[in-house]
Amino acid sequence: MIRNELRGEARRTFTQPPQGEFSVIANDVVYAVIAVHDVSSSGIRLRVAQPLGVSTQVSVRYRHAPLDLELNGITCWESPVEGEDAGMRIVGIDLLTPTVLYSLL
Repeated sequence: MIRNELRGEARRTFTQPPQGEFSVIANDVVYAVIAVHDVSSSGIRLRVAQPLGVSTQVSVRYRHAPLDLELNGITCWESPVEGEDAGMRIVGIDLLTPTVLYSLL
């Protein structure tokens, strides 16, 4: 089974990048989000340049003036990106309050 088949929630994907800026904060370090792949009622799937590690407590920051929002969560899974973006990571984050972000995007 591929990862998409394991998801139980409907996911919102994007035909163009969402407005605003996303970053991930883990262990007091801020990591830029390269791309937002999708958002669901339970979490978010992101592309980052550095590994974050599974089961890492994180905050996902979303800034789009005048909004500055930080949502706490935990990384559920992480996998390497292949091809021209090799070295980057796709990260699945289970957010503690995902409906706030889901309703904004």
